[in-house]
Amino acid sequence: MMPQYNTFLKLVATILLHSIVGACASLGPTKPNDPFAGPYPDKFNQLNYENPLLAKEVGKLPELQDGISDSEAKALERLSDVYAEDPESFDKAFNEMYKIGKPEVRKYCTPLQALFWLAQKDIEETRGQLEYFHLESLFEASWEVQEGPILTLSEQEAKKVINSVKSDEQKNEYYAFLDRIEVLNNLILTDFRNNPNIFSQEARKIITSSQYVKEELKWDDPENVIDRLNSPEIFEYWFARHWTYHHSKRWKGAPPKAQPAYTSIKKRMGVCHDLANLACVCLKRAGYEVTGLNVYFKKRDVFGGAHSVCILIEKELDKKVYYRVSDRTDFGKVKGPYESIEEVAKDIAGYQGVKRYTTGRPGFD
Repeated sequence: MMPQYNTFLKLVATILLHSIVGACASLGPTKPNDPFAGPYPDKFNQLNYENPLLAKEVGKLPELQDGISDSEAKALERLSDVYAEDPESFDKAFNEMYKIGKPEVRKYCTPLQALFWLAQKDIEETRGQLEYFHLESLFEASWEVQEGPILTLSEQEAKKVINSVKSDEQKNEYYAFLDRIEVLNNLILTDFRNNPNIFSQEARKIITSSQYVKEELKWDDPENVIDRLNSPEIFEYWFARHWTYHHSKRWKGAPPKAQPAYTSIKKRMGVCHDLANLACVCLKRAGYEVTGLNVYFKKRDVFGGAHSVCILIEKELDKKVYYRVSDRTDFGKVKGPYESIEEVAKDIAGYQGVKRYTTGRPGFD
């Protein structure tokens, strides 16, 4: 009975741990992941020789913390090939990625993770993103949400499907993407939906059996998402595209307690103080000094509303400056610098067309 009892205790401990962590999402700051010790694919070892810092940061990615799967090894080889083709462009892009966030605190480099995801899917798109690096473009290419079933044909299965097609022109189009298997799968699936009869009966069975509904596992764990949103500009990109303002929750007077950060990640919906709370949690975890700010508006001698933001506090030239983060009135942008928190409040009130206001600090996680 002792082994079963020990298993029960472990289960209880796990549940308690998750309950504590779920209730205290602001615990932090984090510390960098240890790079995976290896072994790595031979091609990647050459990249490590050419740019050790890049290789070290790749090794910190959460995808590699438990070892390297076949698809991950393929992505590492693709990254190594792209680096060998144009190390100057790769180094330039990586240097920009590395400076986003705080390397000494964040668990890993989020833009580099996005590039790794892209390398798992499409080497051509990976090349293009490195040649003309822009953070938003990289995220748009890599952070896409897959809806509906996807196709997962292996190269051998794809050849059987292609060879069943009667049109030589169509066959040639498919074979052109054989080395980009995910792109090829998308093409075949699209054509299969539009006109399944272009494929033989056997090929249709292969396609049908190779479809599955992809769970968006990259975004379903709030803990992982909070770790990923590890800089102001990354957080702003995420919330501008994935956050819905919940108008039915608007309030007058003092705002209610913000919903927990984990709830905000799961729902991707709330009001300004929910979003401000989430921003403060993410950025505090990532090593930034932050605080929340409520601005209460007085209209016709009646307090008729309020607005909450997360304030990022930075030290520049031996003095503190302040930035607005998570402000739904200016989606996707970090606004500032300001010389004081009072100046932030005045700017927020001015946007609302209000001259009389008071301020307060919200109760955040």
